Amino acid sequence: MSDSPLATYARWSPNCTRPRRGTIKGVAIHCTAGGRDPPARRTVDLARFTTYDRQHGASCHYVVGGDGSIAQACREADRAWCTTDPIDHDIVTIEVASDAQAPNGVNDAALDTLLD
Repeated sequence: MSDSPLATYARWSPNCTRPRRGTIKGVAIHCTAGGRDPPARRTVDLARFTTYDRQHGASCHYVVGGDGSIAQACREADRAWCTTDPIDHDIVTIEVASDAQAPNGVNDAALDTLLD
């Protein structure tokens, strides 16, 4: 497993399981639902990601910001706490900046970066 060289900022979340069990079998893409324009760093720096909390803490592997930036919160060798399901051991998780309201639109900069 290797981490993406496309990430330009990393802040390692304590909310992860080290190491993941098994191998990566897929990718899960989630919408942040917090606004389509913030940079990735803003999401990775949220207290929910940076403060250890076994019950309410969260993390992901990567965040794609609305400006096209990429930040990393967990190493791919570790299980991010993206869902409460053990499937997190089998996936790399990517949060993408999106509108707060349904249908959670993503802007072109974030979508282009995600596709890269």
